This record gives sequence, structure tokens and C-alpha cells, in this order.
Amino acid sequence: MIRKANGIALVAAAFGLLVPPAWGGEKTLGHRPIPREMDSIGGDVSAANYAKIKTGMSLREVEKILGKGEELSSSGEDSYIMVWQDGFKTISVFFIKNKVVSKSKVGL
Repeated sequence: MIRKANGIALVAAAFGLLVPPAWGGEKTLGHRPIPREMDSIGGDVSAANYAKIKTGMSLREVEKILGKGEELSSSGEDSYIMVWQDGFKTISVFFIKNKVVSKSKVGL
């Protein structure tokens, strides 16, 4: 786990911050560098697989599509963000009570 959040609002705010810089430098989460071990997480990070992720799916169903992800942040046991990454391609999925409530993509 990379970072703990103190509430759903913070988790939601962090959700949109995972972006690669335009100049091709180090990837960041907000202003913090993303650790090297996160350079490749999960399986096929693609636009086609992103489109398969639907609101209400469980983490298990999403992992059948994308492979094993990495927990980016959580707010207790009820809400968390999972991320799948391949270089600058990233899929982030926000879960509440183990169900997808929103998703985000970068570089697809």
C-alpha cells in the first residue's frame, strides 16, 4: 500500500491525481514520485479492458479483466482505490464496499 487516506473526500481527490508528466520525467502521485515497483502492475492495461469495467463490479471481477492490481489508498475497509499500470498507461478504480463506483484512465 502506498498511501493511507483519512476520508472518502481525500480518496476521491487523490483519485484524479495519478498522472504522468507531459515532459516524460518521473511519474508522480500529486507531487510525490511513484515508486519504481509501480511501473508495471497488473495485466493488460488497455482501452478495451478499461471499457469492460462497469459500475457495481467487484474487485474480483475487475481483477479477472486486468489481473492483480495494487491498492493506492484506502479509507478504512469500506472505500479504496486500486491501480493497474504499464509504463505511462494507468487505470485507477475507486471501490466502495467492494463495488466499483468510478474509474479513471491516463495514457490509454
